[in-house]
Amino acid sequence: MPFTEFITLVHATDSTFPSLSSFYRTWWTRQSSRSAYPFTFYTDVTMPNIVYLISGWHSSEEYTEWCNSEDRRRLIQALPDVVAISRNVLLNMGFDTIPRAARGLICVSVVTVDATEAGDGDGVWAFSGMERSLGVRWTGCGEDVRSPSTLYRFTMYDVDVTEESILGRYQRDAVILMRRVGVPAANDG
Repeated sequence: MPFTEFITLVHATDSTFPSLSSFYRTWWTRQSSRSAYPFTFYTDVTMPNIVYLISGWHSSEEYTEWCNSEDRRRLIQALPDVVAISRNVLLNMGFDTIPRAARGLICVSVVTVDATEAGDGDGVWAFSGMERSLGVRWTGCGEDVRSPSTLYRFTMYDVDVTEESILGRYQRDAVILMRRVGVPAANDG
């Protein structure tokens, strides 16, 4: 079963995604050589010191092999002091379901479902008329493989939907709002 890896990196306030281009290009190269899926970067819209890395894996065995590899160990050891990994989850959501060519803001919400809740959970994130009116391009959901009661919902909005209109529908501290960015160019200075 294919999986999606979702990593959150927090930069010290004086460092930026482009300023660490060499490190991120190395990570992109090393992980992409192990996974058949592309390695994608996103920046947080409301907190520019946060970067999200999303990639896919064909199986948990392939992911475990990467996690135990010398390449990954060297990569983690080379993690700049100004960057901390605050989250690294593996989701049972196929990476290929995420539209890679589409541009627009992606909202990520996280919910923990109590095992005693009745039903199959269909009502956890039912779309309301307000959400439909925003222009949702795609939505996908996956559970955290290590914590199956934790669900991650990704919603991509049309390119003309504004940050304010999305955040107006959610509690600001309850969602992640991110934008896709390219692999950082080599930093010559």
